[in-house]
Amino acid sequence: MELNLVVLFRLLRTLPIYLQTLLLSCLNHRKAKAYIDSLIMQGLNFSQIALQLTKNDFTNIRGKQFQAVQVQRLATV
Repeated sequence: MELNLVVLFRLLRTLPIYLQTLLLSCLNHRKAKAYIDSLIMQGLNFSQIALQLTKNDFTNIRGKQFQAVQVQRLATV
């Protein structure tokens, strides 16, 4: 897995900045989705999950804190 990340980051540096930002935000989005799923299994509601995401330094694609409605949309994907 680490080798794949090394290759990914080398490729990432060759891309324009806006594409780098987009790809990194997509990776963040995937991690957030997995975390959201685990918190739903623990019985948290969308507002509580948004707070947990903020506490764990997750940001939305615009670099801002998640809101409950965004969590709800990710949970249904």
